[in-house]
Amino acid sequence: MKRFFTLLLVFLFAGASLMAQEIQKKELDRNGSPTFVKFETKGKTVSQVESKAILSSVLNMTKNDEYKTLRTEKDQIGFTHERFQQYYKGIKVENGTYIVHSRNNVIESLSGEYKLINNINTTPSISAEKAFENAKVFVNAEKYMWEQDKSFTPAPELVIVAADYNKHPNDVYEMVLAYKIDVYASKPLSRDYIYVNAHTGEIVHTNAIIKKAAATGTAVTRYSGTKSISTDSYNGSYRLRDVSRGSGIYTYDCNESTSYTSAVDFTDVDNNWTAAEYDNAAKDNGALDAHWAGMVTYDYFKNIHARNSFDGSGALIKTYVHYDESYENAFWNGSVFTFGDGASTFDILTSLDVFGHEFGHAVCEYTCDLVYSKEPGALNEAFSDIWGCTVEYYYAPDKDTWLMGEDLGYVLRSLSDPKSKGLPDTYLGEYWVTSSSDYYGVHTNNGPFCYWYYLISVGGSGTNDNGNSYNISAIGIDKAEKITYRIESVYMTSSSTYANARTFAIQSAIDLYGAGSAEEIAVTNAMYAVGVGSAYVSTDTQAPTAPTNLASASIAQTTFTLSWTASTDNVAVTGYDIYQNGTLKGSSTSTSYSVTGLTAGTTYSYTVKAKDAAG
Repeated sequence: MKRFFTLLLVFLFAGASLMAQEIQKKELDRNGSPTFVKFETKGKTVSQVESKAILSSVLNMTKNDEYKTLRTEKDQIGFTHERFQQYYKGIKVENGTYIVHSRNNVIESLSGEYKLINNINTTPSISAEKAFENAKVFVNAEKYMWEQDKSFTPAPELVIVAADYNKHPNDVYEMVLAYKIDVYASKPLSRDYIYVNAHTGEIVHTNAIIKKAAATGTAVTRYSGTKSISTDSYNGSYRLRDVSRGSGIYTYDCNESTSYTSAVDFTDVDNNWTAAEYDNAAKDNGALDAHWAGMVTYDYFKNIHARNSFDGSGALIKTYVHYDESYENAFWNGSVFTFGDGASTFDILTSLDVFGHEFGHAVCEYTCDLVYSKEPGALNEAFSDIWGCTVEYYYAPDKDTWLMGEDLGYVLRSLSDPKSKGLPDTYLGEYWVTSSSDYYGVHTNNGPFCYWYYLISVGGSGTNDNGNSYNISAIGIDKAEKITYRIESVYMTSSSTYANARTFAIQSAIDLYGAGSAEEIAVTNAMYAVGVGSAYVSTDTQAPTAPTNLASASIAQTTFTLSWTASTDNVAVTGYDIYQNGTLKGSSTSTSYSVTGLTAGTTYSYTVKAKDAAG
């Protein structure tokens, strides 16, 4: 455990300048950029009003970089979270998002992705029209949505993005100038952001938008029995429109079409939606499930997480049932929820857990917006499975909470036993997908995170694929859901990985329940159980005080002496580490250190960290 003090030394022939800043913990990505920084909140602190300045300092930003405020949110335990979007020479950098976490106007931590960009050419060589044509060739659809609804016509946006298309997840990617184009195809169905290199015309990245998978009436649903539903009295009858929640929940009938504009209301003359009327060959009672599921899923996020609809601002929830002929999927397309009738594998896909899953994709889009590929995409799917199962836990407790899609005639996934459905329960373990199929296995590699949620909710023991045994004590789903929502809504950004998930899970547990709590221990050990990081180790939780009065003396052309006032600790201070420009320079058991091998006319930054027996 360490406390530290920083000195910035402008190494000239005579003189030095000093400044202090205390960092308790820092994690870096493969390029050396910080992904998580936790500040010491005792002693010298940084005010929330200095958010942009602290980002610039910690990230070592260049003069071409800028962070612009996206939004500011306050949570239920007193934190303020400012989200910033990275720009390079005025051009948006995709997935370059950073979050500043403050409490009582003091910055406590930072999390996110800072994209290192090396002087790329920001003047495009091809036109937006040419890029659009290349994107259409890439998608190669028979029909596009803008052919029937002009509002879907793409407007290419010039951005900077990592050129990672068809590369392995662990490759280092080049940042390139690209056109970002929203291509919505109706046959076959797809909707993706297609990124076209603005100099070469190549497809360099894709990100899926479609993630497949107040009157009161009585409705006999297909999957959940008889339920009370909120409807709207209209023109002498009732329709599936709930106007009591947010901006409303509207459920429409596509009549086996792919057109949303031609969809119509489901109506009933007496607001008693009976099995005799709706349990028919068209599976119209499935629409009653969808409408009720929309209501209770809204209630879940509002009551448990204080989230007003998927966007947090009361957005209208529009649901479309009977989409296409024998369509065996469900999806959120970036604006509405859509459900097919199923065919040979599934029944109509309007069960409560499936609706909760798709709603989860919308929540993800409006919080951390995880890229739908590789590890971020797997986490995106995992969050959706978690929310689908959790909504079912509250509103259909008679069902199997930990199975996804059990009402549909075919179980999709199991959170309690991922391997039973061919998913890994260990990070990089058996069944882990490394090929590019399914966006590098997003519907498979979600298994470990789903299993982590199950373990912290109900507990469990066993041995993982790494040969590590574990025994997790349950904290209950009521605490597990709050930690998980905080991971997604507060700390994660669009490129977050499993390693980040572990860091953010631990920090979320600490935020909510305290350092060293049973909750922190459980989430840490459950991550170990699924192969992410080490098990919890009980340590001395009191760090030494930070060294003070950091000073330079005996300055020569290539040497000087660094000194400071001794730190104190509840056990004992064992020594000090001295860092030069962020790299360990040496150690000392005294309160001074002789620095050598310097170059005149060069600026150096020094940090001294006090250590105790805990490290």
